Amino acid sequence: MLRTTEEKLDLSTGGYGFAIAISYRGLDVSTFFLLILASMLFSSEVGSGTIKTILTRPLRRFDLLLAKYLTALVLVVIATLLIGGIGLLSGWAYYGLEDLRESNYVIYTQRQLLGNLGLAYLFCIIPLFCIASLGVTVSTFSNSTGAALGISIGIFIVLELLCLTRLRTFLFPLERFTPLLLIEDMADGLPFNWWPDIFHCLLICSIYTVLFFIISTISIKKRDFLV
Repeated sequence: MLRTTEEKLDLSTGGYGFAIAISYRGLDVSTFFLLILASMLFSSEVGSGTIKTILTRPLRRFDLLLAKYLTALVLVVIATLLIGGIGLLSGWAYYGLEDLRESNYVIYTQRQLLGNLGLAYLFCIIPLFCIASLGVTVSTFSNSTGAALGISIGIFIVLELLCLTRLRTFLFPLERFTPLLLIEDMADGLPFNWWPDIFHCLLICSIYTVLFFIISTISIKKRDFLV
């Protein structure tokens, strides 16, 4: 069973635990940066009027939307690489990243720990991309960057507050922490298993991402950008 983020962050588990703790902070910061950047992908072009020039070319609106989502995905991958790189570098610099031992007994090898930690960062891409997709979707409805930013952040904050209720199981905002919460059990030397929690994380985030993509597709097809 997952422990809460607050309980996790109080633990001291050497280099791997320190790397994960740094990564938590990175996730918090990058979440809002990604949401802000994604919210600007359409709204900035609409606000400046460049969308009219783009749409006069032989370019389908769906292709334009797909390009925005791919841009958001690239931003998410870059952010994840930075989170993982800074976290691992910090853990290595302060405590080292060796085998996890208890006396002379090896609980987990360095290869097992780094491999699964790398997999955790890879899993983080899905919930972060879901959050960025929210920003892109709101951006397709907005005429100004300021409105897109305010609405995106407002929706996200409301969803995070709803995660404090029983609705958390059906919402995506806190799923961005799930991969690290799971891998920290391994860093603590505890029995470790990805399933079923990671399956729930990936499923919920994938469903919302597809939903956002459908909504944004309908939005750009119906909207008259040339007015």
